[in-house]
Amino acid sequence: MSKAKPKTHVDKTPNTSLSTAPEIPFLWDKTKETILIITKARENKLVCYTRQITEWLVTTPRFDKKYPFIVYVDAHLEQSKIFDYKSFKENNSELANRIKFWTPKLCQNNPGLFDLIITAMLFTSWLFQSKVPPIMPFHLGSLSFLTPFYYKSFREELDALFGSNRIDKTVRMRLSCTVYRFQESTSPSPQRRVRQNSITGELWTKNMSPHNSPSLVDKWSLLETAWMRQQLYSRLENIPPDREEFIEDHVRCYTTWPSETFEVLNEIVVDRGPSAYMSALELFGDERHLTTVQADGLCIATPTGSTAYSLSANGSLTHPDVRCILVTPICPHTLSFRPMMLPDSMSIRIVVPLSSRETAYCSFDGRNRVELKKGDHVKITASQYALPTICNINTSNDWFMSLQKCLQWNVRQRQKSFVVVESCEKDLANSSSLSEKDNLFACIQSRLKNNSTTAQNQDTEDDDNNENAAWDLLPWSEQELRRDKLKETP
Repeated sequence: MSKAKPKTHVDKTPNTSLSTAPEIPFLWDKTKETILIITKARENKLVCYTRQITEWLVTTPRFDKKYPFIVYVDAHLEQSKIFDYKSFKENNSELANRIKFWTPKLCQNNPGLFDLIITAMLFTSWLFQSKVPPIMPFHLGSLSFLTPFYYKSFREELDALFGSNRIDKTVRMRLSCTVYRFQESTSPSPQRRVRQNSITGELWTKNMSPHNSPSLVDKWSLLETAWMRQQLYSRLENIPPDREEFIEDHVRCYTTWPSETFEVLNEIVVDRGPSAYMSALELFGDERHLTTVQADGLCIATPTGSTAYSLSANGSLTHPDVRCILVTPICPHTLSFRPMMLPDSMSIRIVVPLSSRETAYCSFDGRNRVELKKGDHVKITASQYALPTICNINTSNDWFMSLQKCLQWNVRQRQKSFVVVESCEKDLANSSSLSEKDNLFACIQSRLKNNSTTAQNQDTEDDDNNENAAWDLLPWSEQELRRDKLKETP
């Protein structure tokens, strides 16, 4: 009689990878009326722009309404002299009632309150750590790689958005990053016996049976991470080296618990911090040990973040429609560690081994830098909270336009042809400079030239009065931006 096959374990954990189409049509719902404007701090010119957009949104009749929208602006602008909210209250109290003020806590606790966000994207992603309303990004920063819209034409762009035409919307992938802390447990079970190599500092461990029965005791294996109970290195023996190389046996219990979680749009970076030593990190993919990273650090990026820190570390440029996770080493001490693109369904862990010389540091989109001590690790997965952005034309066109305009992607003078054609002296003189056709890329539409001229005029606009003046809008402090941490229970 044949034995029944054992039942295989089926992982019923929902896949958090994005299964929706990256680019979907967007049609404005006329019943929606709440708009959030996030203004960059320390830019008095942008405070003026915020007042103009706010007044235009509220006072322009639309959808059979005299005041069609409720507009939320930064709470610091309530006392701003440039924004001058008092003039709204004095001249039109009904208009003033349609202008409200947001704080970081309001956005964090009520993400569904807003129907549209007008701003740049990175700070918005940090402000909304769960559901994110659609974002219409305007070119108001320095590089402005992710902002295809220009302030000079905000009336035409918003009219088109609120009209009956369908507009493309890009769903940008984000990463969910959870920091796990290592600690010894006071629980009496399960216990592990731990040995430390006095030469290399490596830790070896095995489970202890309830009654120390030899038949129930696990074999010795390396303890490189506290959360992984299986053997991690097939190339290592199960029995430790000679006993004289080890310190005295001792019993130790350990556990890990989640400390905090961040949703990032660009990248998470784990680096050596202020230490002079290079980082030693263990990289895992779907609980499988991939490699030991010996470098200045490791950058885990989204396709959107492929043009940020990952690009500086020689990572690949990745189209926003590609659903993947980019793994890019930072100054690796090896010639063979190349950047990788992993599927977004893969769960990644970066661990600081217990045998590491120093601790590591981790930052999320350049914010909330935290220290990872020995035994700590960070788990990275595709977030279920994507970030939707309104397209100017479509995803591909906007992305390639930004590459060519902001990063000057593959810009080079065209090589001269071997064909020699007789021409007049006037043609020869003109041939020394590139023609307009040679300077433009085929995929860029004619509106790029107009937008570039508009952006140049906008950037060179005279702002001498504001340069010497005090900033009218100050940024939110770290204490005001601080989110409530997860309950720290072992």
